[in-house]
Amino acid sequence: MAEPHEHQFKVKFSQHHAEEYTIYCDQPCRVLEAIKTLDIYEEKINCADEKIIIQMGKGDNECSIATHFPCSCIEDNEVLTISCTSEIVEEVQPDFKRSENICTKDRYSIFYIDKVGGKDTKSKDLFRNNAVKQFKYLCVYGEKGITVEDALNRDGRFIDDLGYFKLSENENTITECTQKVNKMDNKKFKICLQRQKNKNAYSSIIKVAQQKGKHVKKKETNGDADTNEIDELLREQFPDLKRWMESDGDLYKQALNLRKENFQQSFSEVHRVHKLLELGKSVCKVAVKDVSVGTGFVLFDTFILTSAHYFKGSVHENKLKENVDVFAIFDYEDPETETNFYYFRAKDTFIDFDADLDYAVLELNPEGSNPTLQKRAQNIKVPPGLISKFGSLPDNEWVAKKLSFDTMESK
Repeated sequence: MAEPHEHQFKVKFSQHHAEEYTIYCDQPCRVLEAIKTLDIYEEKINCADEKIIIQMGKGDNECSIATHFPCSCIEDNEVLTISCTSEIVEEVQPDFKRSENICTKDRYSIFYIDKVGGKDTKSKDLFRNNAVKQFKYLCVYGEKGITVEDALNRDGRFIDDLGYFKLSENENTITECTQKVNKMDNKKFKICLQRQKNKNAYSSIIKVAQQKGKHVKKKETNGDADTNEIDELLREQFPDLKRWMESDGDLYKQALNLRKENFQQSFSEVHRVHKLLELGKSVCKVAVKDVSVGTGFVLFDTFILTSAHYFKGSVHENKLKENVDVFAIFDYEDPETETNFYYFRAKDTFIDFDADLDYAVLELNPEGSNPTLQKRAQNIKVPPGLISKFGSLPDNEWVAKKLSFDTMESK
């Protein structure tokens, strides 16, 4: 519920007109919502919300604010100037078109982004519409507790593919985008980008493939949790897959030593053991760029199973958040990691995602890539899945229907 408050500010509809209209607020709301309470608004403004620019301050403190800026963060008697542009300035998230959960000013950090970018920004536009550059700064807000990256992504005026960035307060004071906004109130920054040494984007993938090297599986099984945390429900639904997953680590050698009755029944023949060894190729490294790295398994076709906790903070309503890239990397244990591994980008929407049970099912784009470009995309295939190798589909009604439907859709 919105916290009650009372204050007032003023609005001008043009820099060239002297009239200032007073707005009285008796409850927190979005600034554009407050401005729209004026009867004259529709007469003065005839463009979509996404094409509106709002100016706050003057001189060295001149800046623009987002249309969803909390009015509780505007000083008493502040004068705002509102105008229209011909192109979209701001992509407004649906939640920001309403005023639920607007807080008092002390709950926010308000900071400023210079219109002039910092290091390694000359070749890239930072803003959705350069009309905002008529002001010295873009004023950004964020609830205390969220990251700088989240604040800029939610703002709507910055480009969607900003990627990893840093904020420089001066040459020696840097704030990474993964830091929280709590201590940034009233500070002024320039955006600094990472220099892209390899414009085809393979360099970051190579780093992920090299990370942990060929010991990634051993570390996860000999460590405390990762493979043990794969949800128990999914293991119950896929009993044979469970045993195969639990053999993760020295997978190929341990497969020969397993003595469980059901396993022996299914894999007693030599040729089946060979098939199991071949299925080792279905293990992949799941890389959530700039967030985490873990293990995944091909279920069937282009669908992989992995752990939900790898995506912490990167998921919204069963979809990856904007600018979150996920890759499935195969053959990363080869000694020639830098040249022989190949990878597939995951699609944005999860087939299924359950944070409580800690599992996620993703679909991979069918076209793979190899850093050296020695393999053509059409010749790089997702390795064979596990479901068909371990018997029939599980009895669980939802899983059976889900997998059957997606299989038919993929044909």
